[in-house]
Amino acid sequence: MPSVALVLRGGLAVLSMAALATHVMLPVPVPEQDAHHAQLFIGRWAFLTRHVLCLQMWRQTLSFLCEAEVEAVLAPWGMGFGTAQESVRAGVVASTILIGAMAVFVTVQFFSLVVPTESYKADAALWRSKGVPYPEMQELVHIPAGLIAVVDAAVLAPFPAWSGVSIPRSFVALALFSLGYCGVLVLSRVVTGYWPYGFMKQLEGIRFVGFICVQILVVCVFGVLMTGLLW
Repeated sequence: MPSVALVLRGGLAVLSMAALATHVMLPVPVPEQDAHHAQLFIGRWAFLTRHVLCLQMWRQTLSFLCEAEVEAVLAPWGMGFGTAQESVRAGVVASTILIGAMAVFVTVQFFSLVVPTESYKADAALWRSKGVPYPEMQELVHIPAGLIAVVDAAVLAPFPAWSGVSIPRSFVALALFSLGYCGVLVLSRVVTGYWPYGFMKQLEGIRFVGFICVQILVVCVFGVLMTGLLW
């Protein structure tokens, strides 16, 4: 009989898949939208949300499969990671703070930075006029990320031993991931001439550098939050 933890972890995996699937099904921007031009280079990978949702989906899926293997649920089907189980488990545990903090960041910053902008409101009005529930789809994309991260850390410890979570390495990974995505942003801007987010239109030069520094600080704050939830 599957444990409650296994059922909940399976639910988080399915929820993470649903959020990513909804992001894939968002309407394709039309030429009069800046997002259309911003995505001409690398598509929706220009958005942080796509990166984080993919990472979270894989982490939740692997976490569920590892838990299922521990409970011998997969044994009747001859499934499992075999000799790689410990390595997969270690990777899942080690990524808890990194992916959790980025997921909370995606949820919070969507509502604080994106939703209030005129460009988002214009996009919502445009798609509503075409019969597409754009705001509702965006909420289905962004709300689960933070919810999954909090439940994962506060309620469902993936495995009994948290010794595999290195706090210093997690924060270094957070900083590197953030800087890496900034590189994606800048490269996309250079190639297309457009930022993927409407609120970034006013960010040039030193204002862009200041904005990025603040955002990395915010990510680290969420990293501290995730660390506190774990212990």
